[in-house]
Amino acid sequence: MLHSALTPRPLTKAALVISPRAGYLLAFAGALLVGAWGAKSGLLSLGLLLLGMTFVSLAFLVRFIALRHERMRVQFFRTIESFVENDSAPSFTTDADGQLTFRNNAARERFDNAEGDTLASVLGDLFASPAAVLSRLQNKAQVTGSAREDVVLRRGHMRLSVHQIGGGGFLWRL
Repeated sequence: MLHSALTPRPLTKAALVISPRAGYLLAFAGALLVGAWGAKSGLLSLGLLLLGMTFVSLAFLVRFIALRHERMRVQFFRTIESFVENDSAPSFTTDADGQLTFRNNAARERFDNAEGDTLASVLGDLFASPAAVLSRLQNKAQVTGSAREDVVLRRGHMRLSVHQIGGGGFLWRL
């Protein structure tokens, strides 16, 4: 069963799409409320007032749902990070573009001098063409949920595994 922070329900999906445009809902609601204030007819004024307040409520509801989803998503990733924090295997979380979002203690110790904010740049000195290997594994993980590969190093080999942790996140373990 997938966590609700990763698989939003239809109402949450709609709120996530509409949320960046909630300001337009408020502007439209404001126009309706101004129209209600200036209307000559009491019935028209009441109708515009109700419609305007409905759009105000809708804008706030959409923003609330989107913010709640984002908070749950952040908490979910923090839980994963706390789970692997003290793992003896170097572990990283990245976004879909390979940008590092977290390194556990083992990764910080082993790759302390590695520069860059992408996993490919951190692993660049470890084995040949890390970008191609990471891309291949990430694509497979997007389809199957996880992937692993034994990578040949200059001295020995290493198992590199990846798990998809959300719509755009990945957990990498070496």
